[in-house]
Amino acid sequence: MLGRPNTALSQIHMQIMWSRLIAVVEEQAQTLVRTAFSTTVREAGDLSAGVFRNLLSTGRSRRSLFLARIPGGLALLLPMAAVAYGLAAVAAVALAGNLPQPGTVYLVESGLWFLLYMTAMFLLALGVSSLLGSRATTIGILAGILLLVTPMVQGIHHPGVGAESILGIALWQLAPKQLQNGAPNGDIHMSLAAIVTVLIAWMAVAIGLGLWRTVKRDA
Repeated sequence: MLGRPNTALSQIHMQIMWSRLIAVVEEQAQTLVRTAFSTTVREAGDLSAGVFRNLLSTGRSRRSLFLARIPGGLALLLPMAAVAYGLAAVAAVALAGNLPQPGTVYLVESGLWFLLYMTAMFLLALGVSSLLGSRATTIGILAGILLLVTPMVQGIHHPGVGAESILGIALWQLAPKQLQNGAPNGDIHMSLAAIVTVLIAWMAVAIGLGLWRTVKRDA
């Protein structure tokens, strides 16, 4: 008859194995940094630059590698965003209680707008992060646009000329009317053509700068 496993001893063994695995990975990273030819890897410790150089050895240009990140990233991001929105929509219906339940049309329109919003933010983040080479700075810039600039401009009754050029404002103009109810809009009214122009301009500039930096970077 087998005895019960010693839980405390198993935890100790697991901790020892985990520590050894971490030590192996850290040693591999240090070896890569010490032997790297790239200034980015040696000085900043950015091992992704080494991976990028290895991808270049396949014969694909830096331009094609950068552009391949767009469908690849969206293929990963949008399904997860759709699942997250689906769960939120189910919870909104199930937990409505005595409140009016959101209609099907509203849920579908909100879901499509959410996916568009996530796509725009992904393209902006891809361009900015490729340009600056810093995830932290990119997150700070996006957070500033979403959490500071856009709400501040929306809260102004007459924001003046130029407010329509803000990405968050243009995206918010496309949100379903029910979603906009109760939120400040700053008396900003844009035509569909103007909204599309602003979105395309932001995406083109971000992707263009990111592509330029990728082509010129020291890989």
